[in-house]
Amino acid sequence: MKIRLAVGTLAAISCLLGIDSLTSESSSEKENSPTSASLRRVITAPASSPQQGKIETTAPSHASLFEGAGLEGLRHHTDKITSDPALTPEQKFDFLWADFQDAGRRPLIAKFLLDTMRLLPLRATTERVSKIEDALYGSIHEQQVKRALVNLLASQYETNEALTLTEQSRLGVNPLVAATLAKAARSPDTEISHQAVIQYTRIGFFPDTLPILNAALSNGAISRAEYTRELGFLLPLIQEPEAQRLALHAITHSGVPGGHTAEDLATVVLLPYALSSLHSDTLSQIQKHLAENQPVFPDALATIDFLDLVRYSDWLSAIAAIEASLSGGSTIDRIATVVMQEGADPRGLLAVVASPAAEAVTRTLAQRGQTAAAQQKLALLSLEVPNDVAMARMIREAQDIIGRRPS
Repeated sequence: MKIRLAVGTLAAISCLLGIDSLTSESSSEKENSPTSASLRRVITAPASSPQQGKIETTAPSHASLFEGAGLEGLRHHTDKITSDPALTPEQKFDFLWADFQDAGRRPLIAKFLLDTMRLLPLRATTERVSKIEDALYGSIHEQQVKRALVNLLASQYETNEALTLTEQSRLGVNPLVAATLAKAARSPDTEISHQAVIQYTRIGFFPDTLPILNAALSNGAISRAEYTRELGFLLPLIQEPEAQRLALHAITHSGVPGGHTAEDLATVVLLPYALSSLHSDTLSQIQKHLAENQPVFPDALATIDFLDLVRYSDWLSAIAAIEASLSGGSTIDRIATVVMQEGADPRGLLAVVASPAAEAVTRTLAQRGQTAAAQQKLALLSLEVPNDVAMARMIREAQDIIGRRPS
């Protein structure tokens, strides 16, 4: 089964989705912490300066840093570097990179240093990208260090929301970063390719994105659940309606539990650009899949888990946003209606009041004259957790939020 894609003004390409392989046994879900690249400002200061002597005298020596100082000592050391106003971001990177090289086979320290470098606001250079790539392949690293190096590499990709993905792909050294990530995604070392595949699918949409994703599934670098999640993030970037339909079919018929794929698709729908990029037929099918896989709270009302609240809030926000997009109604009106339905689980209301939509929903409830009813619904929930001080406080705070006079 082939999917035809259109990326910006690029000619349409065809790519085998590999749907048949999705029915095979899944490998276990692997740890992953992908990051999104951020818009970086131009730094023109030199890469080194006399400030180096200052750092070397005020920060802990490498001996104390790597011979038992612990993570607190390491954090103190890196904070001194990153908070020094006399140093440019490039200089901070150079000092932290030197520490990384001295860390040797101390994976926790190495990962911490790499993660710290990833947060520096600097523009990528060819030299820095090559330095990261050399470190990735030139030494033997633990898995967590390999993944941190890939994350640092991906963070060199410059993004700008004012530009299209095609325009972004041409910025600065972005072509080099993308090519280096694509190479890493094809690495026979699955500890490298796993993270590189996920980072590559997150920075943009390229002609080889789907082939790389398919190959990673076939060779076991990523699991079926990871495959469907990343394919979901690509859905709004696929322009042709039939291609979107086939990709969504691959997700919903992958063999991954519906609750997991629904959670991933809800996240996709809530992305700022998703509703305007997904075709109406695609939205209808996502809406159907979400409706068939509504998050379920535990039977006992006294069981209140924060992750359950977040999962339900995202699900309801997504399904309401789709309905509003298709029918022209209001997302907030739909959310308020669902949580106040007779027999609705009060934890659903609690989830919404704890979400970013809280102010808009409580304003709608006030306009409908349902403020007291909503507070009473939560009061009944508080009776189920008489000995849980933290949860009782959370419920009281939710009642207070509902009772506030709309601004």
